[in-house]
Amino acid sequence: ETLRVEEIPAELRVEAAERRRELIECVANADELLGELFLEEKIPTAAQLKLAIRRATLQKSFTPVLVGSALKNKGVQPLLDAVLEYLPNPSEVENYALLSQGDSEDQTKFLLNSARDDSQPFIGLAFKLEAGRFGQLTYMRVYQGMLKKSDYIYNARTGRKVRVQRLVRMHSDNMEDVNEVYAGDICALFGIDCASGDTFTDKTSTAISMESIHVPDPVISVAMKPANKNDLDKFSKGLGRFTREDPTFRIHFDEESKETIVSGMGELHLEIYAQRMEREYGCPCTMGKPKVAFRENICAAVPFEFTHKKQSGGAGQYGKVIGVLEPLDPENFTKLEFEDRTIGTNIPKQFVPAVEKGFREACEKGLVSGHRISGVRFVLEDGAHHMVDSNEISFIRAGEGALKQ
Repeated sequence: ETLRVEEIPAELRVEAAERRRELIECVANADELLGELFLEEKIPTAAQLKLAIRRATLQKSFTPVLVGSALKNKGVQPLLDAVLEYLPNPSEVENYALLSQGDSEDQTKFLLNSARDDSQPFIGLAFKLEAGRFGQLTYMRVYQGMLKKSDYIYNARTGRKVRVQRLVRMHSDNMEDVNEVYAGDICALFGIDCASGDTFTDKTSTAISMESIHVPDPVISVAMKPANKNDLDKFSKGLGRFTREDPTFRIHFDEESKETIVSGMGELHLEIYAQRMEREYGCPCTMGKPKVAFRENICAAVPFEFTHKKQSGGAGQYGKVIGVLEPLDPENFTKLEFEDRTIGTNIPKQFVPAVEKGFREACEKGLVSGHRISGVRFVLEDGAHHMVDSNEISFIRAGEGALKQ
């Protein structure tokens, strides 16, 4: 693939120079050495600026942000270069593991040795799973020691002993067989049954575990369904596998809209999984915006006085409630609240929960469009009961009726 680097167009050079000055000023606020050059009104060289960005990034006082498009393959190479130029290499980072103290739940942090030799016990973390052509591929980051082909390692979570049958280093879609890897390396193993986030060691002790890798929250969600209803089994199987492989790919079933919602790190991320579903499972999928979960609400406080009364020859039903329905603040529009302000025994305390139950059940289906009611507070102020006819169901119906009134 040809990478084309061009000069900045003439019409953009003035703006590019202004943006560069802004960058220098921003980095100067985070890096002392560059700050001195800035105060002396000296223009730093590209090499000096890159070193300043690296120092500030390592100190976590500056975060480089690059733009690009993976779909159009623009800005990808500068991003990879920035990883090498600005981010720390494994020897510059202090990594810690957790050591359990016997049967106690207490755990102690200890510093891992990043030396690239076999002087320390092996500790690695399985951070990604992938179903490849030759079975499950487990991606592992080595944090300490050395791992060799044919070694036996132990899953710290399950205590299970496994043999490293094949050890490879990944280069995009290509695999390079290697005999050993060291601290700081990322490798892949075949034939390892584990879960994403499992810690492996070369000792029988299962008291050691790595801290979980931070998984960012999804930034986009779409509704996904198989194009053919007969492919539901394939669809479920594929989603189950994808979520095991990729912790940033998440799914949930929306009970209200009856849709499967998939979430990920971007539109392209989700499109790739839709393509894989068709290619690997023969299950074409359609994607679209999730249905909007509409809600009903009230605009102003409204008083109510409702009596539920039923006579059928025998013991009847009787319950009376008096109060007010109030709209909640906008930040609480997804909630329902119930407040009991009754004084005395006009409504016995054992029946108050029944009123709340009736109110919440009635909110499941609104009166205008049939959507759920939310953002409402039910304030119970007074009421009445009958010594014989009042019971729990009476006040459930009274709570429902007060809302529908």
